[in-house]
Amino acid sequence: WLEASHAFMSGAAAGMIAAAMTTPFDVVKTRQQMVQTSTSSSSQATTTAPSANMATTAVCHHNGAIAYNQHAEGAARRAGTLTHLKHIYNVEGVQGLWRGNQTRMIKVAPGCAIMISCYQFGKRILE
Repeated sequence: WLEASHAFMSGAAAGMIAAAMTTPFDVVKTRQQMVQTSTSSSSQATTTAPSANMATTAVCHHNGAIAYNQHAEGAARRAGTLTHLKHIYNVEGVQGLWRGNQTRMIKVAPGCAIMISCYQFGKRILE
C-alpha cells in the first residue's frame, strides 16, 4: 500500500512540475489556435500585435487574457512561438505567461498520478 501511494504522489508531483514548466508554451498554443480570419466582431478594439507588421484586433477580454484576431495574410501565421512568448511577456508580464497554470496543474496531476501508479502496478505484476 505504501508503494502504491508513493507512486501515486510521485506521479502527481511530476505532472504538476511538467504542467508548470510547459504552461507558457500552452498559453502560446491556445492563443495561436484562437486566431481567426474573420473580421466580424462587434466588440473589437485595435491593439498592438506580436509583430510590428501584423494587424491585430483584440476580440475577447476574459479575466485579463486577450485573444487576438490577426488579419495579416502571412505575417500573423508565420509568427513563431518565441515571437508570441516575447509579445505576451511585453504586454502582460510574467504572469501572462503562466495564465491558467493552477487550473492546468489540477487537470494534469491526477492523470499523471494514475498513469504512474498503473505503470508501477503493471511492472510489479509482470516481474
